[in-house]
Amino acid sequence: FATEAVLPFIQEKGLSWVLPAHETIETFLAGTIFAVAVNVIFIGSTKILSVVVIFVDLIFGLPARLLAKLPVSKDEEGPLAAVAAGLAVVGALGQVL
Repeated sequence: FATEAVLPFIQEKGLSWVLPAHETIETFLAGTIFAVAVNVIFIGSTKILSVVVIFVDLIFGLPARLLAKLPVSKDEEGPLAAVAAGLAVVGALGQVL
């Protein structure tokens, strides 16, 4: 693509279409529209990401925090104590994130 389309275009038009020597109304509008579009894309994608993180925290973090608060004897050594300790770590990580 670069050798068939981009390089011949640059050879024909030069780099002035990318790096204009002076600002015209067309280049100003193109830059403004590009900046607005990039901001919409970035802000929209971070909102989507934050919603996904909230749902993951609700699905995994909330039950982990609730199960970690179940009373377990500290002297106990067994699978229940290990599960409670693991859930406490997952719950704490969920609160940090």
